[in-house]
Amino acid sequence: LRVFGLCSASFWAALLTALAHGAEFWGSPACWGSSVEEDSSLLRRHGWCCLSFARQFLGHPSCWAHDDEDASGNEPPAQPPLGASAAAVVERPSFETCCLLVVEGASGGESGEVSVYARTLGMLEGRPEGTRHLDLREPRLAALRSLSGCDSSESDEVLFAVKLKGGCLPCSTPPGDLDRYIALVGKMCDAGRMLLALTIFIATPEERIGYPLTEAVEARDETLRLLQVVENEVRAMPGVDEAGGTNAMFFDIFGVTPPQIRYLLHHTSLRDDYPPIFAYLGQGGGLGGSDAVKDADSGGAPPLMFDIGMSGGMDSLFYLVHGFRVVSVEANPLLAIDVSGAMSRYGKRLRILTAAVISDDELAELGTPTRLGSEEVEFYIHKSRPDFSALDSERVPLPDRAGTVPVRAVSCGQLVATYGSPFGVKIDAEGADHACLTSLWRAGAVPPYLSTELPNLLKEGSAPAVELVRLLQSMGYRGFKICRQTLYNARTVLGVSQETNESIMVSRQGIGLGASGPFGEAASDYLAGPRWRAAAEVAAELADGGPVWAAATIGEWFDIHARRQ
Repeated sequence: LRVFGLCSASFWAALLTALAHGAEFWGSPACWGSSVEEDSSLLRRHGWCCLSFARQFLGHPSCWAHDDEDASGNEPPAQPPLGASAAAVVERPSFETCCLLVVEGASGGESGEVSVYARTLGMLEGRPEGTRHLDLREPRLAALRSLSGCDSSESDEVLFAVKLKGGCLPCSTPPGDLDRYIALVGKMCDAGRMLLALTIFIATPEERIGYPLTEAVEARDETLRLLQVVENEVRAMPGVDEAGGTNAMFFDIFGVTPPQIRYLLHHTSLRDDYPPIFAYLGQGGGLGGSDAVKDADSGGAPPLMFDIGMSGGMDSLFYLVHGFRVVSVEANPLLAIDVSGAMSRYGKRLRILTAAVISDDELAELGTPTRLGSEEVEFYIHKSRPDFSALDSERVPLPDRAGTVPVRAVSCGQLVATYGSPFGVKIDAEGADHACLTSLWRAGAVPPYLSTELPNLLKEGSAPAVELVRLLQSMGYRGFKICRQTLYNARTVLGVSQETNESIMVSRQGIGLGASGPFGEAASDYLAGPRWRAAAEVAAELADGGPVWAAATIGEWFDIHARRQ
């Protein structure tokens, strides 16, 4: 921990200050004060403590006073009641007193009285009468017309569930609860209808890739219409500036950003281009469109992206739409052929290499390469999940293996020598993250922006993830985001089982069309939204279980994005 400077009180003070964003809107402000002690239990803020799927909405266990008997066998002090004084709440914090607000006169049950919050998965089953999660009395929120009419307990439940799930209500919500939420669409405020229209779009399966059903098209149009209304209101809030402030404030209120919503609505298939959702490099309207293509044709080449582990090409499409040149590397030859044909319209702005990425040392052991990809390695093809294919045979067990195929071997340093230094690199090649990172480092071509998959904390513990942060920090990266992935892969496609010939729903990721979401400045951290965080912050979270509390019950996985200063 000393490597990241975690042993000083000044670090904890900075951490709590940086991560207090949004706390004034959600839960009890008494729990998210500024007093700091040199104690990791004071990683306490609303996003960390309340937005957890583990233990049935009870949040992160390190945040709360435990009810165990003390060493002398005495009974523990009683939990403070809802609405207790700030001093009582801070002394004995609990999910109920920190994550819920007492709202006088709020609609709840027939009695209108405050009841104990029942610890169940269904919020209305718990019947938190007279309580809310979102404080609509806060002056800035009270001034938002798009939130007017969302003061009921049902509306509060929907808004909290959306924030809890990072914008993706269909992600792990029980079917009964999801149907109940969608049925409320006519009773919601504009912001609530926007979020439920987005939910309908995500939850409605496609009959064919890129051909949404009429219901989904209508939901998409409604989401875009209402997004413009809500976004304009948030932009006009006091203290919000144009340069990213709107996205940050939007995230603090709703748990998702406008670029994320537009990504979900537009980024659906390789056959469709769409207006850029983010202005990369500060150019109006993004880097995408005919201007970027014209610049490339005239010799003024736009910035370069490496897509290491292209899979079905959805991430490459995002970079191309935003005007980047792209070098994509994919070892599965069938995927490479499919993507090459589907995106031939981009011409020389897209180069696809059918190759596997290995380390510089592994490449040297194969011999002295005379040209890019002159050496070959065996690649193991997964028969049902093309995105799970890998160089390592242990990653593709024999029962899941369709066979092997020889593919060219390249290092990321070779890519730099051939195509130039990249502006950004995405790495999602099974087991190739460290090989590519160290090769880029040795080549003196560490990119300004980078993303790679975060090691699985449930299976591997926190040590590999902390080590990855340490490596990135040593490479000069100073800003970090831990980004959810289920949101971008939640939509499904209707298919037919090859075994039973029955209709089934197939995940887009399962057929090789997985996506990583917006990149770099447009990426959204699961706690801080579009804000970049320090290595020390991220390392402290990972050492304490990090986003494992969000991953524990929904199968969530995360990418880590990094930015150099």
